[in-house]
Amino acid sequence: MPRISLFCLSLGLLLTACGNSPSEGAKPDTATIALLSEKERGEVILNDELLELSVDLKGLTDVQKVVFYRNSQVLGEDTTAPYTWRDELSDNTEAFYQAVAYTKNGRDFSNTLGLKPNLKPKLTRLSGTLYDAGSLDYPLQTALWKGGQGEMLLKVGSTVVARGPLAADGKFDMTLPNPASSLLTAATPENLYAFTGLQGCTGTVVANAATANTSPQLALAHAEVAATRSGVAAPVDVLPPTPVDIGGQVKQISYLYTGALVYATSAVNMEGSLSCPRTASVNTTLDFRLSLAKGWNKVTQQYTLNPGEPRLGKLIFSTGFPKGEQWVLLPTNAGLPPMR
Repeated sequence: MPRISLFCLSLGLLLTACGNSPSEGAKPDTATIALLSEKERGEVILNDELLELSVDLKGLTDVQKVVFYRNSQVLGEDTTAPYTWRDELSDNTEAFYQAVAYTKNGRDFSNTLGLKPNLKPKLTRLSGTLYDAGSLDYPLQTALWKGGQGEMLLKVGSTVVARGPLAADGKFDMTLPNPASSLLTAATPENLYAFTGLQGCTGTVVANAATANTSPQLALAHAEVAATRSGVAAPVDVLPPTPVDIGGQVKQISYLYTGALVYATSAVNMEGSLSCPRTASVNTTLDFRLSLAKGWNKVTQQYTLNPGEPRLGKLIFSTGFPKGEQWVLLPTNAGLPPMR
């Protein structure tokens, strides 16, 4: 009888082949299993990853459908080649999978996959310690927070989506709820750089949804302090100046990293570059290197600091907060685009 090999294509799953079929009435396990993963075994994966199941029919013909099972229960069936199914993963919950192909002559069984995923938890809280910063020049010099007790707010535009207490020593903590649907926008680069005021950008940024037939939506959020001293707050890092030849003159270019939060309704990757006119003769480059999970994501905005010019020479969006996650109240003279 022709054999079926069941393939599990997933990120960071710890997979083991099992000897018996979990589905009722299954025949002895004689098929060969091939396991493929985009990462090393045992790595954690994002909470929104789905288990990708597909079958290699090994020459079996006249297939009418393939039924997929988990723990002897039917997940669903696919009547069209290449016969695939996706299953939502549960953290640290062991499951056994099998596929059965139905032909005019009967049934053919795959062997069994057993797995126990280790999922990366969602970002559900935001906490840290706020410091004062006189400027955003290198080296970044900070001082203990002297702005008093109050609140740390998380805003999408001008709308508060979360808030938490800010202690006199600068410590804060807040729960991150899902933003209202009215605050969500399509997963396009324009909706991430709108706060800069840049328009007329050209270039290509590709947004690929991790799950087929989904249209991810996003919300870009920033933190604000409401205390004796108020303003926009963010985790910050500053690199030392680098000499760069600009128009025949060597100038010291610095790089500032600030953190923000982006909410995504489903996983999406955004990659590409845009060029946006800042003046009649000067453009700003926008680069996107984002891999967003479902839920809240830490994101870095890297600014190129051009001496004697508006600060927005180049802006790069990438995944994760700046190194060290040093939260400061951004000085009003920092020269950054308004976050509201």
